[in-house]
Amino acid sequence: MNRSLCPAANPWWAGRPLPILALLMGLALLVIPAAGGLGARATEGRAARSTTGVPQPDHVVVVMEENHAYGEIIGAAAAPYINGLAQQGALFTDSHGVEHPSQPNYLDLFSGGNQGVTDDSCPHTFATANLGSELIGAGLAFTGYSEDLPAPGSTLCTSGAYARKHSPWINFTNVPTSTNLPFSNWPADYTTLPAISVVVPNLNDDMHDGTIAQGDTWLQLHLNSYVQWAATHNSLLIVQWDEDDYSTLNHIPTFFDGPMVVPGQYPETINHYNILRTLEDMYNLPYAGQSASASPITDVWTSGIATLTPTSLPSSTPPASATPVPPTSVPPSATPCTAGVFSDVHPTDYFYTPVQYLVSHGVVSGYGDCTFRPYNNTTRSQLAKIVVLGFAIPITTPTGGNYTFADVPPSFAFYPVIETAAAGTLVSGYSCGGPNEPCDSANRPYFRPYADVTRGQLSKITVVAASWALQAPPAGTFADV
Repeated sequence: MNRSLCPAANPWWAGRPLPILALLMGLALLVIPAAGGLGARATEGRAARSTTGVPQPDHVVVVMEENHAYGEIIGAAAAPYINGLAQQGALFTDSHGVEHPSQPNYLDLFSGGNQGVTDDSCPHTFATANLGSELIGAGLAFTGYSEDLPAPGSTLCTSGAYARKHSPWINFTNVPTSTNLPFSNWPADYTTLPAISVVVPNLNDDMHDGTIAQGDTWLQLHLNSYVQWAATHNSLLIVQWDEDDYSTLNHIPTFFDGPMVVPGQYPETINHYNILRTLEDMYNLPYAGQSASASPITDVWTSGIATLTPTSLPSSTPPASATPVPPTSVPPSATPCTAGVFSDVHPTDYFYTPVQYLVSHGVVSGYGDCTFRPYNNTTRSQLAKIVVLGFAIPITTPTGGNYTFADVPPSFAFYPVIETAAAGTLVSGYSCGGPNEPCDSANRPYFRPYADVTRGQLSKITVVAASWALQAPPAGTFADV
């Protein structure tokens, strides 16, 4: 293949020594992730521990999803954001609903039993112990946020796409109606959240009636800013399905995401009672119903060691100097989360020097558990960050809070680098309106920031960023290109 590597007149990388360009491209071509991406975590200190041995987050948000089996969600192309969260968090590979249909499972998770309800009928009234009453009894706060709930404290069984059967706290007389709020009351200041919140999207956005892609997009648009905030504020996200697609296995997705979580896949068998027991143990609460005999989840938590602060996104001011310095050597006695020291990147690894070099220049960073995860795939967001920072491209964002892609709003951590890459024609979006891509109200395309980068996309981004002049290769160089 005869390609000219002579740069165009004013490439982005003009003035940058060739070594950093070579390292950038070599790292990208090896599909080494920019770990300061979706999964980059930081904590401001040691997480508090409950007396039961599980951590005590400042805030926990539980998001409920509907009626899909594990295999329909995990690995699904229609759910890139959810899979990104699951990959960076603790994914439980053998999690199960307790029963069918939906309503008994919500009661199981909230109160440790179905309270004799075996269907989706409404209304019901109970006075037994539950997560909300336990928190309130301990002087803590609980709130349920339900999308399309017609008014705070409403006891209606249905209203549009809202269904009371998915908001179990309404049924308990020992939980004040003031804890029952529409999702429109979701706060912008997350420090005002209660100890535990449960978020219930409406029937269209929780995948009950809507598509998987619709639920994935809703979660990203409405919860991603909390995920980013939680990473530096000792807070936790739990995403839980109520039941599967009505199979006998009732195998569902469940994952935890937060700075106190050790990322990975966990094979133990769990169900709603284990989740409830874990939440109760976090705040030293009494046990409701069958949670008393369930085991808490104890194997996914960090030891509370303060973690590496990820590299900040660039400002609108280009770096004062583009001249790199040699990679910083790593002392043998370095502490676990010293910048550039990763438990899974060793001096004998072929990618060791490129990783250290890029970390020393703020192009990539590590996860909060002191790992780099060199064998993970790279996401579209992460590659945008690598290229924009690596080539020192001045940041460019739309004015007036506007944004180019439906799934990359200004609150999204990668918004500056993705907008910059788009302005430089390095990246583009996917046309909305396809079977897996609902259009937003402004008809913006989707970027799919958590989708893996393909080899074709990587080739285009690299060549455009470097402004390499191309010559047509001989016909038939690749059978599939």
